[in-house]
Amino acid sequence: MKRRIVALLLTLCLALSILLPATASADEALLNQLLEEISGLSGMEAYAFFNTLADRGLSQGEIIDFFVKLPISTANQEAYDLYMNDALDIYAESAPEGVVYGDYEWKLGDGTEITGPYSGNTNLKMAYTEYMPVPAGPIGDASKTYRIGVVAISAIDSWMGNLYDSIQYEAGLHDNIELVWMDYGLDSNGCDDAIEMLISQQVDAILLWPRTEAATASPAKKAMDAGIPVITVDRLCGYSDITGTVSGNFPANGAQCGAYLVWKLAQETNGESISGNIVLLRKAAGVTADTLRCGPFLKVISYFPDIHILESYFDNDDTEQGLINAQNALQQYDNIDAVFCEGLTQTPLAVEAINSADRWNSRANGEKIIMLTIDDTKESFALLENGTIEVNCPYTPLIGDIGIRYLIKMLEGEELPKDVAIPNIPLVTTTGETVFGLKSMTYDEWYQYASGPDYTAQ
Repeated sequence: MKRRIVALLLTLCLALSILLPATASADEALLNQLLEEISGLSGMEAYAFFNTLADRGLSQGEIIDFFVKLPISTANQEAYDLYMNDALDIYAESAPEGVVYGDYEWKLGDGTEITGPYSGNTNLKMAYTEYMPVPAGPIGDASKTYRIGVVAISAIDSWMGNLYDSIQYEAGLHDNIELVWMDYGLDSNGCDDAIEMLISQQVDAILLWPRTEAATASPAKKAMDAGIPVITVDRLCGYSDITGTVSGNFPANGAQCGAYLVWKLAQETNGESISGNIVLLRKAAGVTADTLRCGPFLKVISYFPDIHILESYFDNDDTEQGLINAQNALQQYDNIDAVFCEGLTQTPLAVEAINSADRWNSRANGEKIIMLTIDDTKESFALLENGTIEVNCPYTPLIGDIGIRYLIKMLEGEELPKDVAIPNIPLVTTTGETVFGLKSMTYDEWYQYASGPDYTAQ
């Protein structure tokens, strides 16, 4: 009788082992099917397909994933060539596909209001304090002080200052954590000296913010060889065998900007055609924030042959060069329909240049230049509120706390995924439009999470 019961249990377990993976992968199978179907479409057929995504059973998060995972199309040769020539395909293939820890789903209202312990900014709200939670108080061995090295560039702008805030805030909840700050300025080579110093101090772990991937490979390897765990937050490290990464949601930023552009151009013609001339204002070449934003953006627009790329500029995260790039584009091209701005050093400078040139309504159709932005400052959202910007895809700097919690869990012996993803956030538009089934947030809904000092648009 016992043997029969055991046999029945084994049979049941086997049946479940067969059924469960099929159930768990059903959503993925649907997504793959849709990606295969779209790959042969272009132009208005692709637009019509995009409009069916919600009806096909995709959730909000799955619609974002669909646009992120789109294969590049040759329908728009300009977008395809730029994607390949800038090796964005290689960056996309090598980037980690992080997992969301604990199946967490971010929802509006989550988070914690703080005053920035580093920047002093008031009215800040950290969006992700419920993600990868760790109780306040001592960690691990309460009698030991854990020393965590923080290696990052200078707080050159409000974004970096708020990143520092989030790191310091989480560490401050645990009285046996000591942060050892190592600022390597804007000299990527200085990262090597900073990590060597931390190795000599025998810190317990290192949280690394890489300005560029390549320059961090050698120093990160040195730390790992010395037995010191290394994780990155936001950007990626050039050495793949570090302990872990907390991957930013860069691909969702670029993909949502691309989807919005296609949707907006179609709205202007009542769904009759999709065409326009665009300028890309990008960050430094080779940095994660460029490669993983621009790539998905180009993939989305690659299905629409009448979207033309006038210029693609890099600014090396230099505000002076960013302004020059925007001014040069306006001087060279009479008809710019949209400007794609990858971050804080592009958006306000593009706005300044267009204001100075009095070019907002200079499009051939008489409509306003469309501003596609990726940023999270209160300044940018004030510009969205007054209609200067049509869409902003948030990328909050208040994510360093996730890195500290990752390290805490690791130091306490928890087995963690090597690549942990920062949950995606929907785009923000002036009136909360629904873009291909994806419901955007409004200014009023997201502004509580916006970073930087308070700002009033002029």
